Amino acid sequence: MFVDAFMQMYKSKILKRKVFDSIPIMKLINDGKLSVDSIPIDIIDQLIEMKAVHSKLNEEDFSFLIEFGILKQGLIYESGSIRDGESHYSADLTDNENRLKLRTLLGKELRGGQVILGAFFVGPKAFYQALNDMSEEERKLFGMSGVEKVNQLYGGEELRTLQRKDARFVNTGMVSSVLGSIASDQLEDGRVISGIGGQYNFVAMGHALPDARVIMMVKSTKGYGKSLKSNIVFSYGHCSIPKHLRDIIVTEYGIADVRSKPEKQVIAELINITDSRFQMQLLAQAKKAGKIPLDYEIPIEYRNNTPEKISNLLKPFQAHGVFQPFPFGTDLTETEVVLGGALKALKRLLTGNRLKLVQGVLFEMFRPFPKSAYPFMERLNLHKPSSLQEKIMRKLVTFALRSTNSLNDSARVPISNSASKTLHK
Repeated sequence: MFVDAFMQMYKSKILKRKVFDSIPIMKLINDGKLSVDSIPIDIIDQLIEMKAVHSKLNEEDFSFLIEFGILKQGLIYESGSIRDGESHYSADLTDNENRLKLRTLLGKELRGGQVILGAFFVGPKAFYQALNDMSEEERKLFGMSGVEKVNQLYGGEELRTLQRKDARFVNTGMVSSVLGSIASDQLEDGRVISGIGGQYNFVAMGHALPDARVIMMVKSTKGYGKSLKSNIVFSYGHCSIPKHLRDIIVTEYGIADVRSKPEKQVIAELINITDSRFQMQLLAQAKKAGKIPLDYEIPIEYRNNTPEKISNLLKPFQAHGVFQPFPFGTDLTETEVVLGGALKALKRLLTGNRLKLVQGVLFEMFRPFPKSAYPFMERLNLHKPSSLQEKIMRKLVTFALRSTNSLNDSARVPISNSASKTLHK
C-alpha cells in the first residue's frame, strides 16, 4: 500500500532505490556493476556475456536496450543496423570494431525504474495532489499492480528476489507473546478485529529472502487506568504470526532482535521492551515455567520503561516544533483535531476513573454552556440537542473538552429566549 508516509520519505530522498523489470539489469545493479545514473562503457559487453542480448543484435535486443536507456533515445533499428540520424551502425557485435562504435550511442542513465510498486494508493488530499503535481515522467516512478505481485515472490521469483534485495518488511501487531508470536487480526476470544491482509505474506518473504528482515511494531500497552494491560504477554490464545517466524519486534521502549535466538534470550529481550509496570509479572511467569533462569534479573537500563520517560525525552524536541501529532499535515480541521483529543480523554475516563467522569458531568449540569464549545458541538450535530440522550452527550463532550483545557469559560453562546432552555440543558 502506497501511503502518505512513503510519499514523505520519497520527498526527503530516503525512499530512492529504483528497481527495474529486468533480471539482467537487476543482477548488474545488485553486483555493483551498474548504477542508475551512469551507463558503463562496457555495458553491451556485459549483457552479451550474460546472454541477455545476442552478439548480433536483433530487433528485440534493440528494443530492450532502448527501453532501459542503455542506448540513447531516438535511434532506429532497420535491416540489421542501427540508424542515428544519417549515420548507420552495424548491429553485428561479433566484430570488435562495431562494438567500439556502438559505445558512442550509449545512454546517460537507466530508464523505466520504479521506487514503489503498490496495490493501493491511499492518503490525504495532499498525497493525491502531490501525485497530480508531478510530471508524467516522475509519476511513472510509482507503479501499481495486483496484490499477488506485491505481496509475494511466487510467479516471478528470480526477478522479485533481485528487486527486493535487503528488503525490510514493516507491519503492526496487537499483541506479542514473550516467545515472539504475534496476534494481529483476532482476539483470543475469537473476535475478529481486521483482516490479516498481506501480513503473513510479508513475513514469509522476510524469511524466504536471504538478506531480508521482518519488523513487527506492537504498542506496549492498551487501555487506561484500571483497564490498562500489557500487549507483551506470556501467552495468548491466538496468533497471526507464529513464534518460529519471529524476527524484529519494536515497541515504544526499544527494539528486540529475536530471530534465530534461544527462548530464554527471546524472553529476556522482549521483557526489556515491555512497559515496566508489567515486567516483573512477565518475568515471574517465565521463571515459573522454567523458561528463564531463576537468578535472572532485568538489566537496570530497561527498568524505567514508562510513558513519562518517553514524554520527557520528547519535550525538548517538541519545543522546537518536531514530533507533532500530524508532522506531514492532515485533512482534519483544527476543530476535529481538538475533538479527537477530548474524546480520547473521555474514553480513558470511561475505562478508568468513572467516578471522576460522573462528578464532572454532574458539575457541567449546573454550568452554563460555554460559547467556545459551540463549534465542537456543531461538528457533532449536538449544537441543538432535541432528546435527553443528546443533551447528556453534549454535557459529556463539554466536560471532555474542559478536561483537556480546550475551552474558554469566559465566553458563552449568545442565544434567544426561545432557545435558552434547549441550549442550557
